[in-house]
Amino acid sequence: MAGEVALSLVLLIGAGLLIRSFAQVNRVERGFEMHQRVFFSVGLPGGMPEQVQWQTTTAYLDRLRKLPYVKSAAAVSSRPFLSGDTGMGFGAPGVERPGGEVPWASWRLASAGYFKTLGIRFVAGRTFLPEEEANPRKDSPVVISRRVAEMLYPGQDPIGRPLTLWKDQSNKPARIVGVVADMRERDLEREPNPVIYLPASRQGRQSWEVVVHTANAPMQGVPAFRSLLSEVNPVLPFYDPSTMEDMIGQSVAPRRLQTMLLGLFSALALLLAVAGVYGVLSYWLNRRTAEMGLRVALGAQPRDILRVAIAQGMKPVVFGIVAGLAGAAALARYLETLLFEVKPADPFTYAAMAAVVAAIALAACTMPALRAARIDPAAALRD
Repeated sequence: MAGEVALSLVLLIGAGLLIRSFAQVNRVERGFEMHQRVFFSVGLPGGMPEQVQWQTTTAYLDRLRKLPYVKSAAAVSSRPFLSGDTGMGFGAPGVERPGGEVPWASWRLASAGYFKTLGIRFVAGRTFLPEEEANPRKDSPVVISRRVAEMLYPGQDPIGRPLTLWKDQSNKPARIVGVVADMRERDLEREPNPVIYLPASRQGRQSWEVVVHTANAPMQGVPAFRSLLSEVNPVLPFYDPSTMEDMIGQSVAPRRLQTMLLGLFSALALLLAVAGVYGVLSYWLNRRTAEMGLRVALGAQPRDILRVAIAQGMKPVVFGIVAGLAGAAALARYLETLLFEVKPADPFTYAAMAAVVAAIALAACTMPALRAARIDPAAALRD
């Protein structure tokens, strides 16, 4: 019985640590809004000139924004979590990193409304202006994440300052027009990457990821979004619609599976332990029926019988809880790589799981103990 209790407690503590980690992942500051946002992909023919591509995309976004249940719509080069990442070296004139290091940042092509549509907060500056998107200049306007600003201009206002894109490669000049909050767009469990956002009109694409912020259930508008695209250009493919909640759910699916499996195994182990406590205590009390009847006949009160029976049943449970706590403490370090913002020796989890095991075991002991406390001494002695 003590061994079963110890094993179930070890598994329960492991499951509790993973459950707390999963809760922490879902509570982490993302840097964007996830509700009522839907992403979908729009393909573009390879032979279409860049200017025509952007005019077609702009016309489609304008039509989307006119729908009564659409709050905003925008285009970006890759959707969060599910698309591949892109990177570039960057720098600034007169700013040298220690050891001549060239910092690396992810980059995105984004339309002016992308930040509003996804709920990315501006720290300073502004988004791209329509004339900046329509008439490219030599020094491209860019919006950077807070992490890029801290790497280049710590404690200073970066708005209007120069930036070098693809440093030590093409060394393209740019100027900073806005700074946005950091965004966990690759993995909720990793620190946000430095990100540089360029106007979407700066480069031709084979496809765009379109994001729409709706006033109702986001997937309800997908048929209308597809119909509008066919009106703009009937040959453009519309595919892979997905809500932001679904995309985040796919990114945390491995952690959810680990938590569910360990939780299932720990629940089965606890069920076996409780069945063992109940069965062994019931057998022990049945073997001592005559003794209990004699105790009652000699003046023992029901509460005395109850106390003796529960004490007998809880003794191995207490030993099992002590052994389980020690075993969990020894094995928890192997879970450390699976935990997120939770310590392997988290006292709250240990105390909570020990209390759960003790409460369930106490309930399993109480049922046969109550039967023993209600025993008829005459019937017990006749037996």
